[in-house]
Amino acid sequence: MKPTKKILYVITQGEWGGAERYIYDLATALGPNFDVIVAIGEPKGRRDLQNKLSKDERIRVIQLSHLVRRITPYHDLRAVFELANLYKKLQPDIIHLNSSKAGIIGSLAKKLLPAPYSLRTVYTIHGWIFNEPLPWLRKKLYFSLEKWTARLKDGFIALSSFEAEQGKTLLKIPSDKITVIPHGVSKQNAPLSKKETRSELANKIGRALSEKTIWVGSIANYHKTKGLDVLIQALAEKKNTLRDVLCLLIGGGPERDQLSKLISENHLENLIYLTGTIAEASRYLPAFDLFVLPSRKEGLPYALLEAMQARVPIIATRVGGIPELIENKKSGLLVSPDSVEELAEALCFSVENPDAMKEYAQNALTPPPLSEMVAQTTSWYRALDPR
Repeated sequence: MKPTKKILYVITQGEWGGAERYIYDLATALGPNFDVIVAIGEPKGRRDLQNKLSKDERIRVIQLSHLVRRITPYHDLRAVFELANLYKKLQPDIIHLNSSKAGIIGSLAKKLLPAPYSLRTVYTIHGWIFNEPLPWLRKKLYFSLEKWTARLKDGFIALSSFEAEQGKTLLKIPSDKITVIPHGVSKQNAPLSKKETRSELANKIGRALSEKTIWVGSIANYHKTKGLDVLIQALAEKKNTLRDVLCLLIGGGPERDQLSKLISENHLENLIYLTGTIAEASRYLPAFDLFVLPSRKEGLPYALLEAMQARVPIIATRVGGIPELIENKKSGLLVSPDSVEELAEALCFSVENPDAMKEYAQNALTPPPLSEMVAQTTSWYRALDPR
């Protein structure tokens, strides 16, 4: 009987987001057939992933002390040695790195191991960090680090063809080292009705229900990359035309105060609500007449896949793998990132042409099931480590 393969997942932080959900889905699905360990950084940050994984006794969770999100030379150097020591102790068959910082630090840690250790490293690209709206010097630094450490990795998983092509052309990753495996999503069990979801959300924000209200929603953490400030400005520009709109921004994060200030400055307190984090937010998608994702940078966003699955009309930006999911004016509306004017016009079109938007929603692709993502990832592991 073959020994069970040991998989070590490494991620920079535990605050719930797309990369954290990806690890959770894979770790819990592979738990019965693999020895799964998850190492998580940002010791002083939120522990959403840790808390969720702790409910599965098959999975070991390790809290890293020095892997942090910000560039911090003291902790970054110590994180390299911390992970190298962890690799020596656990001797996993596959080290699966997630998020840019973990990908860089985790690759350098493997470089420190002596020859007898033959560990395979896989890196999932959750949107290349050099596509983020960063200062030029920091963007250049991250690009150089990604390109340098790419040589230390054995395999790559891209969530979209766009990311795979960027890896091959910009970072010179050989074609046989990178594969495209899109996110898979689970089907919602007994989804709530439009009436139920609207009633629950109205109670959360203290707003009375109205038949004529047009519900617009976004599910995204409050980070600059998500472009929620652009959505607020677009709504402000057309607030007279969009006076019947109710916009709920579901999420949490460091930009909350800035977003609140922007809402206040534009006198949109009765139009836009920051709900904060809501558990299992996708359950509330039926409440919305329109789902908006105005991101400046994305990989392949779960929230968009779930909106497609729920057949909610969509406006999104042309970034990352989104154009591979949405065809403009066929299965949704696509706008340029950072364009207040384009987003404002798309919002007006959506409100004035609800039947067209419903038709687009029905034309949307059906996202692949989670089981397909798990099977393809397992096959990639075995291809990299056939022992």
